[in-house]
Amino acid sequence: MKGGKADKLTLPQIAKKHRVSIADLTSQLKLGVKTEMEHTDSKKQAKEIAMDHLAENPKYYTKLKKAKLEETIIDSLKTSFIESENIPSKLKTDVEIEYHKKLNPKFWLNNHLKNNIRKNLLNLGKYYFKTLELDSKVKLKDIIFTGSLANYNYTDNSDIDLHIVIDYKDISDDTDFVMNYFLQKRAAWESSNDVKIDTYPVEIYVQDINEQTVGKGAMYSILNNKWIKKPKYKLPDVDRHLITKKVNKYLDIFNKISMMEDSLKKIDNYNKVLKKIKKERGEATQTEGEFSVDNLVFKVLRNKKVFDIIKDDKKEIVNNVFSINSN
Repeated sequence: MKGGKADKLTLPQIAKKHRVSIADLTSQLKLGVKTEMEHTDSKKQAKEIAMDHLAENPKYYTKLKKAKLEETIIDSLKTSFIESENIPSKLKTDVEIEYHKKLNPKFWLNNHLKNNIRKNLLNLGKYYFKTLELDSKVKLKDIIFTGSLANYNYTDNSDIDLHIVIDYKDISDDTDFVMNYFLQKRAAWESSNDVKIDTYPVEIYVQDINEQTVGKGAMYSILNNKWIKKPKYKLPDVDRHLITKKVNKYLDIFNKISMMEDSLKKIDNYNKVLKKIKKERGEATQTEGEFSVDNLVFKVLRNKKVFDIIKDDKKEIVNNVFSINSN
């Protein structure tokens, strides 16, 4: 803006002034314009304001984004725990650890899945199976409803875990390869579809029929319209201290990654940490169940949109690095 820090300075001059690459500064400018457009209707004015900030600090908008990430995690902890000067000792029951005396009445009637919901999920499961484009020898073994909405610990942030059950070995003996293939198919599906029942999103997972179910929660066969494993009412015993410690650990890691200058390396590091979190969650859920520490850590981060922030950051990095502006 007139009289601002960037008066008469071009983007290359600002880059030279701070000894940063034009590519990184261009990325910051795009982020800056997007941010400032939240406060003005003029793109020209938003650009001028962003240029002023970058003339003073070439990483201004990265630091601003870090502050927002930090605020999100802190808010998550504040809503998940009773505030205290020390590590909190009591979890609020209205966030992650809700526990009800009855199954969610929006889904269940007389301990069976409501007929209209069952039919809809059955059709969805069959349709998804068809989109996998598998060989005709691969048969659909079952469609399973599982997760917190099949149990007593559902919340407003719960999702519907819909498992498509097949025998991985009907495809290949390399079950790791098969799993990775299905994870890619799932990512493609989620990028273009957003199926919900009421307000609850449906998350689909292709499960191997030989997968261990020890430690897992309740499971309802949609194909056969009966319980495979009924939910058990048992108030959870949660290690609140360890949950706090692990959430803070990942907060620190994500903040450090967000400050990295190498954009593509930043994505690699995000992916490594996310993979670790998901692996820990999967293993803990299988052996310890829904209320394992790692599963609850995952849910705190997910429900407070931390993963969404990282996903948007990764997307923006790729767009900025590989896009060309003809102007």
